[in-house]
Amino acid sequence: DLADALAKPETVRRYGEYRRGVEVDVPAGCAGVVDAHGGEIVGADLFHVAIFAWALTDFAAVYDGIARRAFELTVEAMPTKTSIALGGASMAHHPEVQHVVAEMRMALDANEAMLIKVATDWASGVAHEDWPVRLLALRHRVINESFGVVDRALDLSGGAAAFKRNRLEPLFRDARKGR
Repeated sequence: DLADALAKPETVRRYGEYRRGVEVDVPAGCAGVVDAHGGEIVGADLFHVAIFAWALTDFAAVYDGIARRAFELTVEAMPTKTSIALGGASMAHHPEVQHVVAEMRMALDANEAMLIKVATDWASGVAHEDWPVRLLALRHRVINESFGVVDRALDLSGGAAAFKRNRLEPLFRDARKGR
């Protein structure tokens, strides 16, 4: 596996050695980091690209987890909140609340699909010519969408969510740090 391959110093060579024609054993996940001009490794050595992939994928997954928790707390809380405008009925029946919850769910589904696709391609050694772009896009999209989910959760929860005793407050604070 990739971790075992990276643990062997002979597996990962510096970029310059690769360009001079030294044979390199490429770990499975790093095989796709090539450019369109002759298949050379772009910019950094394989070890650094693998670390980059690991970090960006993991960061995106953490922020996705934060958003999922905020979504759960929001869906859990909406039936208990009531509205005078709805004649004392639950806020879960308010059309705009339903619309916002649906937007949150769509963002989470998109995050999950992108995380699974990029992680599966990386682990399978799919040879994408644009791995750095894919990894940065994953991090950017998932973290920004996750912040949007948490922000919407705060909007639906109202002013109480700004206080430390509310479970959404630390989630919002943490999600904000990713942007």
